[in-house]
Amino acid sequence: MELIIKVTRGYLAVILLLAAVLTIPIIVAMVYYLMLLFSLFIGSVFFP
Repeated sequence: MELIIKVTRGYLAVILLLAAVLTIPIIVAMVYYLMLLFSLFIGSVFFP
C-alpha cells in the first residue's frame, strides 16, 4: 500500500512539473502578445 502511494505521488509530481514547464512559455507568449497589442494601441492613440 505504501508503495502505491509513493508511486502515485511521484507521478503527480512529474505531471505537475510537466504542466508548469508547458504553461510557462504559453504565459510568456500571452504577456508578450498583450504588451504588443497595448503598444500598438498607445501608438495609434498618441501618434496618429
